[in-house]
Amino acid sequence: MRRIISLIISLACSLIAGSDIKAEQPRIIPVEPSREYQIKAAMLYKFAWFTHWEDERFADNNSLITLCLSEPEPFGIFLDQMLFSQLTGTHKRPVTIDRINNDHELELKSCHILFIPKLSSLDVPSVPGLLVVTEEQPIETSMAHINFVRVGENVKFEVNLINLKESQIRLSSRLLNLATRVVGVKATIR
Repeated sequence: MRRIISLIISLACSLIAGSDIKAEQPRIIPVEPSREYQIKAAMLYKFAWFTHWEDERFADNNSLITLCLSEPEPFGIFLDQMLFSQLTGTHKRPVTIDRINNDHELELKSCHILFIPKLSSLDVPSVPGLLVVTEEQPIETSMAHINFVRVGENVKFEVNLINLKESQIRLSSRLLNLATRVVGVKATIR
């Protein structure tokens, strides 16, 4: 009897795995990412701490910050594990992850931070209140707010203040001081 039940469960799992439902879900890479992407994952998480959104982006003071990852996202389950370990003992808003397909731009309305990897086919969206982080894109001509760059063996980031202002997002001066380059500084000084 157990063997029959096991066979039925196995068959059901294989049917589900082959269904269209699974095709809708973005893939999570089970391998550990490179050191570069471990650093980028930690930085993405910290960006949430130093970003100020308008109050209407959240339902209430306990609302989660949603970090959306565009395909093909390079973090695997590393970022999920890192965020899970950070949930205890923090006074900040909790951060949750949502993986989005590149053809579902409607999902972006629930995102607070969007990471677009260099191999993604998703265009940088212009959504008020959405902090867009890219990698290895020209920050001057892109609609992104933050762009990861490599300087030698180090992972650094650039910031575009003009795009931030247009999207109604502010970054802490502490975060801006860590940027290798800030575009649009003179445009924001009055």
